[in-house]
Amino acid sequence: MNALVMVDVVHARTPWARLIGLMGRRQLPAGCGLLLSACAAVHTLGMRRPIDVVFLDVFGRVLVVERHVPAGRVLWCARSNAVIEFAAGEAWRLGLREGSRILMKEVKA
Repeated sequence: MNALVMVDVVHARTPWARLIGLMGRRQLPAGCGLLLSACAAVHTLGMRRPIDVVFLDVFGRVLVVERHVPAGRVLWCARSNAVIEFAAGEAWRLGLREGSRILMKEVKA
């Protein structure tokens, strides 16, 4: 059976927030990620530190986990409905892996 993982997320709702992603933010609290809904691709252009990228389907099931993605990369998953960006190492710490299901709680950060 695949794990059910509770995750706090900050939802990037505006085009600017989506474009900038984690690059324009201070570090989020441990276990918290930046949610990009209706998203199948992200970039790490201009990032100062690596990040973890988790692609989700419409049901919140993890399709792909990319860990410690360095600056200057473009990642995509054609089947993705949403993406959560985490500080590097958070996906592993939370136990996220392909097939895990994420329940999200939106928080302000």
